[in-house]
Amino acid sequence: MEFHGLGLQEYEVIEEVLGEMGQVSKPSTVEVFIWVWGDDETTIDLDNEDTEHMAHGTLLLDINMDTIKSMLKWGLEKIRDSLVEFSKRFDPNTDCTKLKEAIIMLPIRWKDFVIALNNGADVTAWKRYKAWHEKIIKARVLSGLSSSHGCSKHKCTSASLPPPLKCAFNSNK
Repeated sequence: MEFHGLGLQEYEVIEEVLGEMGQVSKPSTVEVFIWVWGDDETTIDLDNEDTEHMAHGTLLLDINMDTIKSMLKWGLEKIRDSLVEFSKRFDPNTDCTKLKEAIIMLPIRWKDFVIALNNGADVTAWKRYKAWHEKIIKARVLSGLSSSHGCSKHKCTSASLPPPLKCAFNSNK
């Protein structure tokens, strides 16, 4: 990115501003890992990558979550079966037929997760910008730089600040 028509001092201020705000970009890769307890296990071994107990998927760049969805469904089936077992242990005469036969439905729209991830990046960028902008306004008010532009110590808005530096961005480079 080039800044045309700016002196060295203005360019350094812009670099400082970008550094203070921090760089925020949208996620480029999102991998998802889930583990499920085995029937005879007491803990989940996160180092065990066998496909019987662990699933891996991606939300970005491409949505590839079939193994994750299958593992989640299997986990919900295990929860259903444990509820049946618990009910039978509590009262052996309990009719759990409907619960045993219940089909696990897991309607997941993975694109909604991707949208939420991107929205999270946008919100983070906005919050950083807002915090930076408020810091600049507060600094101007405390230093008295803005008093001639309509700012008081109680209220200072971007509309009451002097106009920003004019610069042209060359996005072709």
